[in-house]
Amino acid sequence: MRAFEFLSEGFAGIPDYKTMPAYKLKRASKGKHKFFLPTDTPVPAGVLALDEYKLDNEKGLGVVPNNMGGNPDYFGIRVMMKPSTFHKLALPLPKENRSDGYKDLVNKVANDVPIASPFLSITIPDEWEDGDTSRPAKVNGHEGRHRMHAVKDVDGDVPVEVHIWGKFERSEMRRRHLTDEMIKEILKGLIDEKGDAYITDIGT
Repeated sequence: MRAFEFLSEGFAGIPDYKTMPAYKLKRASKGKHKFFLPTDTPVPAGVLALDEYKLDNEKGLGVVPNNMGGNPDYFGIRVMMKPSTFHKLALPLPKENRSDGYKDLVNKVANDVPIASPFLSITIPDEWEDGDTSRPAKVNGHEGRHRMHAVKDVDGDVPVEVHIWGKFERSEMRRRHLTDEMIKEILKGLIDEKGDAYITDIGT
C-alpha cells in the first residue's frame, strides 16, 4: 500500500508505537506491509486490523491467581469482550482519575509487553438455579480498567479475553454450577456495577 493510499483513508503522519496513542491510531496490515489507521474510521477493504495485544495469564501485567492455569475455567467463564463494553459494566474511570503510571502502561502494551486478562465478578440470582432467569445477574467487582483503556488506545476497540466469575446470592459459584442457559443469559446482558443500567450483548 502506497503513501497516497494512506492519505486517502485519512492517515496522517508517521508515528511509532510510542506516539500512536496520541494520534488515535490502530495497527493494521495489507499483505506484508504493516501500518497505522485512525481508530475511529472503518478498516478499508483488503486491510486487516491487527489485534496484537499480548496475553499472558501466568506472568502478564495485572495477573491474579484466578487468572492462572485452569482457574478461569474452574471458577467461571472466559469471554471475548470489547474494552468499551467492559467500561460500561465496571465502575467509571474518568480520564483525570487514571493512575500516574497510565502512560507507561500504554507504552508497554504498544511494545507488546503481555497483559493478564481483566476480570468481572458477578452475582447471580438464586432463582436461576430453578430455571427462572427473569432477573439478570449483576456486576459486583472488577479488575483491569487501565489495561482495557490501554488496549483501546493502542489497538482500538478490539475484543479482549475477560474472565467472569462470582457467586449466587446465597452460595458459591463454580463453572460446574453454570448451565448452558445460565451462560447464555450472562452473555445476553448484565446489570452494571453501579446498578444503573442493563448492558446487553457483552461478548462471546
